[in-house]
Amino acid sequence: MSMTTDTLPAATHEQLVGLNTVADVLRDV
Repeated sequence: MSMTTDTLPAATHEQLVGLNTVADVLRDV
């Protein structure tokens, strides 16, 4: 596994999407 500058933005993007999804679920409750 080689760390490249492309993997970090992708991981961060997935984390942001996950947080947004959780926020939407909490908002709907």
